[in-house]
Amino acid sequence: EKFKIIPINQGKILKLEFKEFSNFECEISFEIKPDFSLPNYQKKVKIKTTKLIANNKDTKESLANLQAQHAKAKPVDGSLKDGHFIYADFNKLDELGNVIKGKTLQNHYVRIGEGLFTGKLADLFIGKKAGDLVDADIKQDSGLVKYRVSINRIEDKILPKLDKDFAKLVDPDLKDMAALEKRILDNMQNNLNNENKKEFENKIVDYFLDKTKLESPLSLIDNYKEHIVQQYKEQFSSRGQKFEPEKHKKEIDENSEKTVKWHMIREKIINNENIKLTSEELDEYINNIIKKNPEQKEEIKKYYNENNNKYNLHEEVINKKLFEILNNYFINQIKEKSTNQIR
Repeated sequence: EKFKIIPINQGKILKLEFKEFSNFECEISFEIKPDFSLPNYQKKVKIKTTKLIANNKDTKESLANLQAQHAKAKPVDGSLKDGHFIYADFNKLDELGNVIKGKTLQNHYVRIGEGLFTGKLADLFIGKKAGDLVDADIKQDSGLVKYRVSINRIEDKILPKLDKDFAKLVDPDLKDMAALEKRILDNMQNNLNNENKKEFENKIVDYFLDKTKLESPLSLIDNYKEHIVQQYKEQFSSRGQKFEPEKHKKEIDENSEKTVKWHMIREKIINNENIKLTSEELDEYINNIIKKNPEQKEEIKKYYNENNNKYNLHEEVINKKLFEILNNYFINQIKEKSTNQIR
């Protein structure tokens, strides 16, 4: 307290002398919050970003997806064709071609001719019937995996017509297809605008990481690594895959160091700009969420009564305030590009 030193990890005792009739001497080593200076970020720094502009082709693709969502299923008794849908059990095989017990994805729904099931893989299924078995190598994150696919059911989809009735099926407030197409294009462009905003904010973070001379404390980096490793384990486990830390070591190391460094820079900017959030303001945010979702009032209250959830909301709102201020200091130089150019 006297020297205003803030420890950030548990101290390690290096020397301890405690004997009768002598002075008590102790040496403890611990990491402290490093002292560093922020770059001159208030000088209107220019950041280059790209914003995609949606067009009629995007609208047509979205309409096709909506048609598929509202399509009616029609059972197929005959042979499987390109574009048909199947319900099938995907049985994982070992190296000898035997089914591995407990490794079956039951009644999984896929469309032949879409996603992974195109080209040579699709050819294995075309012409088959319900009840047939297909042995196939299917690409997964871990590489090619052998499966024995048992086809349970084959379906075709009857697509609805794109007319006034279809528009009202999507949303009763829409008058006609023109209104639906406008809604789709507006929503899509709004999403693309948000993507540009996200890119701008990420590049602001990169600016601070690049321009700030700061050595991140090792203990904080190690703690964050443990957190990321645990997240990876859960993600891989949910996909039925084994997590191999060595394969992701470089990625985890870099992410951990960047995250810890940004956390310390962010904290300093928040102090510099005197960004605060009172408990009353936070409660007002929660009340606004309830007003928008009145039917879920009790669930929302219960959710934010948990300290962890309330803390996450606090950080989210502080982050929003932070970037609202930083947007005054950085200039977003947007280069517009049609979605056709990346299609």
